[in-house]
Amino acid sequence: MRLALVTHQFFPAYYTGVERIALNLAEQLRRMGHRALIVTAAEHSSGSTEPYAVGGVAVRPVEALFTDLARPWLQPAGIRRDLARLFDDERIELVHVLQPMRLPQAFDAAESRRIPTIAHVADFGYLCARINLIRSDGTLCTTAAGGDACAGVCGIPSAPQRLRWGTSTLARAGAVVSPCRFTIGVFAAEGFDAGGWHHIPWGVDYALYPDRFPPPERGGLAIGFIGTLLEAKGPRVLVDAVRLLPGRPIRLELYGGSFHEQSYADDLRRRADGDERIVFAGSYDHSELPGILARLDAVAIPSLWHENLPTTGLNAIAAGVPLVVSNVGGLTELLDDYDAGFAFRVGDASALAELLERLLDDPELLRRVRERMRRPPSIEEEAWRLESVYLDVLAARGN
Repeated sequence: MRLALVTHQFFPAYYTGVERIALNLAEQLRRMGHRALIVTAAEHSSGSTEPYAVGGVAVRPVEALFTDLARPWLQPAGIRRDLARLFDDERIELVHVLQPMRLPQAFDAAESRRIPTIAHVADFGYLCARINLIRSDGTLCTTAAGGDACAGVCGIPSAPQRLRWGTSTLARAGAVVSPCRFTIGVFAAEGFDAGGWHHIPWGVDYALYPDRFPPPERGGLAIGFIGTLLEAKGPRVLVDAVRLLPGRPIRLELYGGSFHEQSYADDLRRRADGDERIVFAGSYDHSELPGILARLDAVAIPSLWHENLPTTGLNAIAAGVPLVVSNVGGLTELLDDYDAGFAFRVGDASALAELLERLLDDPELLRRVRERMRRPPSIEEEAWRLESVYLDVLAARGN
């Protein structure tokens, strides 16, 4: 099977989230005898439209200079033509859109060549022009109300039309997949026909974690934030919580870059105010995760948005490291499914500080979580389930 995995950005410019998921999936599909090609935006990957490779995975960047998140159907027609030619050149049999932002016309290009598509609902982009369901006033969105709330609260006048675009795009796909039941429920509540969607959680590369790590031997509490230093990810809440506990034996290690939000990262450092317990460790390579996780008592995911089964959390659980998360949909689902840790009120640094103090005063709480955590699926399991969806879609089209 020859597949195109479409994503909004990719290595080397971007290397977390969907980018890592796309790479893992392409590598695993190759091991299963398929050819999975990454198709991405040139400006958010290598910076050039020249083909290149990451490891053994081929990448075909496409120029996509114009992106209107409020009106994705306005992408230049040339992008669709470029994608259609690419699909012809590579003899693509199936297009799997992991993230449509910047290349939403992948669906139209595939349709023009009678190639079936799979849509992955990895976030809220088909529903929300802001992608993360956080309103412009910083509050969590409760409903799009047919687009009226997006227009009234967030000032997006095209929102009703955009919602229709999202609904019709997913309805046209041969299959829709999401890693998170909460996310599927949100789309269903907003009027999407989600009854036949496939719930397939992201898989973990267990080659990194042949065994679960024991807790660190040193005293105190070592907490890690692993991801990107972006506002919606909530690292400010974590820094503020540690600052509310002066003199307590806590070490906070923040891993990741800030990409386009450098001013936010600068503000985080100011808020840390020289506190030697708070360490900004910078960017990291995926292969370094085992060494990072082995030093931690818990991984914190203090996101301000609902998340969609973050891979940071899955990797921590696979390594045997408990989680401390904000009580939003995708994160509480992670805790419930794998019995993996503790939740606090979203955005509330005081509530997080109280929880950290409890964990300091009673180390048995984290020890018991380590003993009972269930294991998430592997990347092999994820790929096998997706392969089954691919084959069903191809069979339905008579391919």
